[in-house]
Formats: sequence, structure tokens, C-alpha cells
Amino acid sequence: MAEALPSALALHFYSQYPQAHLLESYASSEVQGSKAFLSTEVSRDGITGQFRVRSAQMAVLVDPADTTRKVETPGQTGELLLEPTALGYLDAKQTSQRFIPNPFGPGKLFRTGDLCRWLEVGQRLQLAGRVDFQVKVSGKLVELEHVERATECLQGIRQAAARTFTRASGTMVVALYVVAERSRPKGPDGERMIKEELSKVLPSHAIPAFVGFLDTIPLLKTGKKDRKSLPEPDEDEEDEMTDSIGMVRAVGAKWAQEFRARQALCALSAVSLPIQHWMPHDFPGESQFFQHAMVFVHFFVSRLAVGFLMWVVGYLDGRLQRTSQQFVVQCMLIFGMYLLMSWPGLFSVTQGMATFHRWSCVAYIGYRIVQRSCTSSGIPGWVPALVCYLVAPLVGHMPLRVGFMDPAVFSIWQQPLLVLTDAEFNGTVGFIVRDCGNYLIACYIGMTKPEIVQKALGRSRRSAILAGVAWIVLTASWSSMDVQFDSTLEANVADWPNYFDHWYPCRVLTEFLSVAMLVMFVGEGTVILRFLGRNLVGSFLVHMYIRPDIQGLIWWARPAGPLVQLALVFAIPVAYVATFGAAVQMLIMEAVKYTRAFT
Repeated sequence: MAEALPSALALHFYSQYPQAHLLESYASSEVQGSKAFLSTEVSRDGITGQFRVRSAQMAVLVDPADTTRKVETPGQTGELLLEPTALGYLDAKQTSQRFIPNPFGPGKLFRTGDLCRWLEVGQRLQLAGRVDFQVKVSGKLVELEHVERATECLQGIRQAAARTFTRASGTMVVALYVVAERSRPKGPDGERMIKEELSKVLPSHAIPAFVGFLDTIPLLKTGKKDRKSLPEPDEDEEDEMTDSIGMVRAVGAKWAQEFRARQALCALSAVSLPIQHWMPHDFPGESQFFQHAMVFVHFFVSRLAVGFLMWVVGYLDGRLQRTSQQFVVQCMLIFGMYLLMSWPGLFSVTQGMATFHRWSCVAYIGYRIVQRSCTSSGIPGWVPALVCYLVAPLVGHMPLRVGFMDPAVFSIWQQPLLVLTDAEFNGTVGFIVRDCGNYLIACYIGMTKPEIVQKALGRSRRSAILAGVAWIVLTASWSSMDVQFDSTLEANVADWPNYFDHWYPCRVLTEFLSVAMLVMFVGEGTVILRFLGRNLVGSFLVHMYIRPDIQGLIWWARPAGPLVQLALVFAIPVAYVATFGAAVQMLIMEAVKYTRAFT
């Protein structure tokens, strides 16, 4: 049987050897020498699987269901028959099935089982697949019906159907769909279990790259399995984690799942940050219902802002384990963003405009340096995390101030050091150290215990709903027992005035449980959620400088009632992230590409 050279491999070859020529050949044990096709040069646009027929060669396309009917129309698909050089197989039955009398002349023809279509009738054709359910995976034959039978022999599997799909790399792999009993786990756990059980009865190259769970297998009117109606596995450019020969399939699936989850979770922070920074804590003149609702909104979004983001980013940094060069480039980019956010100090009309949120850029670089240093020294990640948790209450509400700078001067022309640092930042040393602990413990989990998160992402729908309800109840109860903002204190230390009291250990534990519940609840999110999450950095950079008059819009919507006002509180930030945030994110991605090319 034939398999076209993966297009991605051909393009890669030409990118490495632009002056070379790449030839693709078609032959088999049954058809060799002058009876096989000429080796054909692969075009430089990566189109493969096309072959020229020798002038004296017998090559016929026929209807697979009726080998006496020729296919002679360009573009129409048929089974390829060739004049064999072999006499047959040791198995007489198999010989009679594959070496058939030539219905169009003397001698015999060999049924290759390959589907082809004429590009130029009698002169040039293109491979189009297989007549039967045999496919070639990593250069070895796999019979799909054999995979299905082996799967249906597993306990708790009612029905199974297999198909092939081609990844973006051009590699053909097997996708398996099953109808399982309720007793069997679904999701990644169920997929992993099925692969493990099949590995005991199938060769390694026959293990499906993807296992999906369906309520029913689609059937034809005849009652046979309709494999053509099986869904296409969900795989885009973010999910393509395999090389050109389809290696590390399971690893790629887990990485893709975690990547989608990261985007979904980042969306919560992307929307929460504008609400947290745009909305005041008091709404005089509004209804009591709206004011009480906003207390809860403020509390909920505060749980999803920078502190929560450190958990997400820490885990992904732990999983990626960047090289030293990548680490330096990443820190340079973030520090560049930090310097860029000092621009309001250049203009007198922007004096007083908040740049306080840029502190998190420098804090993140500090977290990365601490983590990198500990890893290089062989110190387990949980050790510095524990130190941070213990030190945080000692520095508590110590304000983040630079003593020799004047906090009343906002102009870079008058105080040039504003390019490098603000005179004071919104927040306290205690929260910076606490967030460092969150980042380090998340990074440690990503490096050493990723199966914890993978198991949470593979939860059932029921578990996800229960986790969501538990998160809402836990957060709401927490908000009713804690003081979120004290207007009698200075603005930069007014948030969470009682955080570091004797209940501090319980608060840290509660935050950890809250993050775990949220990961289970959100999982891989939705397409919209992941889109918003991709715009997090862009929204972070501009939301304090280009901001709508959301308070005015809330006042304008007062006649429509508090529910409409609450809807605006969320709708406006979502629209902002999807527009302004997306535009800035595109510019950032171009800058990153340029920086990587330069380095």
C-alpha cells in the first residue's frame, strides 16, 4: 500500500536544502522495477503523492466494487491496478483476491488497494487513500477493523469505530470513538485507560492517537458503521504538538489541553482586572441592591486578578522549563513592557494617571529569578514557597514606596527616575511576597506533579458543576466574613486590612482550594473564553490608560434597573478585552516575533 510523503516534511526539506531536488517513489513487493511508477519530483509548494506513469506501463483505475469498470475521468477516484512482477502469495486465497485476471486484456493485474485519481488520464495520477481499512501509521500497516474488534472486547465498551485523520504536520494517525458504559471513566482518564488496555493486545503503532466518547456510533441505512460521519478530532495550530512522524501523541494532547485551560483561566483575569481598576468601592445614589451586588463583584474579581494569575502563570512556567536564553529573552520583554508603561509621565495632561499596576511586571521578573535560582541550586520549589508564606505576615501591610522619591511629582522631566520606578506602588510588601509563594508552589506543581492538574482537567461534567458551585459558595462566604477595603486607610494599603491577622493560614489554604475548584470548574473553557484569554497581556497594558467612562454608563442605565447596570459592569470589560485588548495583543505578538528573530 502507498502513503504520500507528508507535505510538512517536503516543505521542511526544501527550507533546509533550497537548491536540492526531492523525488518521491511508488513501489511494492508485488510491483517493482519497470512495472512501478517513475520517481517523480515533489513540487516546491509541498504537494506530494503525485506520480507519472511510464509510457509502456499498465496502470488502470477501476471501480473498487466492480473491477471490470474503468475510471477514465479526470478527478474521479478509483482503485489502482498495476501489472505485477510477482506471481502471488503463499496463501492461495489471498493470491486469488489480489492477483486477478486482467479484464481489459491478457495477463493479470494486481489490486493495490490504493485509491487514486487521474490528474492527466493515463499519464499522471495522485494518491487518494485506501480501499479497505488498512492505513499506514509511522510506516506500519494498521487494520482499523482489528482496532475496533480489540476495543469492543474491553470491559464496559459497547461499541467502537475507528477512522483516520491527518494532522497539520501531514501525518496520518488513527482516531477511535467508543460508546462506553457509565461505569467507565470518560475524558483524559478514560482515554488513557483505553490506550493502556489496548497496548496489551495491539502493537504500539496500532494504538489510537485519539480516543473520543460518543453517545452512539453513526450508522448507515444498512446498519453498518458510518465511519465517514465520525467527527473530526479537534486539533488546531495550538494543538499540533507532534513532529512530522506523529511521535508523542499522548504528550501532545495533554499539552494542548493545558494550553486551552490556561487561555480560559487567563480570560477570567483579563476581564477582572478592568473591573477591579475601573470600579469605585462606593456608588452613592444607586440602589441598595446594586451597591450590595457590587460588594460581591469586587470580592469575586479580586480573587481572579493578579494573585490568581500567578497560580496560572507559575504552573505553565513550571511545565515549559525554558532554556537560559528563553528565560533571559522573556525577562527582557517583560521589563520592556514595564518601561513602556511609564509613558504618562512624559505628558503634563496625564499627570496623576495611574501606572501603579506596572509593579506586577517587576514582581514577576523577581519571581522568575527566585525560581530559576532555586532550581539551579537544587532546592525543591516548595521550600522557597514555604519561606514566602512565612515571611509575608511579618512584612504584612508595609507599603511599597521608594523613600528618596517624591510621590507628588508625576513628570519624568522633573523626576527622571520615574522611568525606572514609581515613587509608590499600589499594594504592600506582604502581598508581593505572598504572591511569590503562590507562583513558586504552582511552578513546583508544574515541574514535578503535572498529573494533579491533568486529573482536574479530566473531570466529569458533574464534577465540574459541583466544583463551580463550591467555588461560588466558598468565595461568597469568604466575602461576608472578611474586610475587603478600608476607606480610612491610605489607598495603597486599604485593600484587605485584616488579611495578615491570626486567620492568615486559613486564608492561604482557602485560596489554594479556591484555585483548585476554579480549575476543575472552568477546565478548557469555551472558544469565546479562550479568545479573551489570548488578549490578557494587551488588555493589561492599556486598560489603565484607555478606559471608558463606565461609571457614567452605569448612571445612564439607572432607569433600566440594577440588573441592566450589573450586566454593563461585565459586558463593557468583555467588549474592551475583545477589541482594544486584541489589537494591542497583535502588536505585542509581532514584537515578540521580531525579538525572537533578532536573538
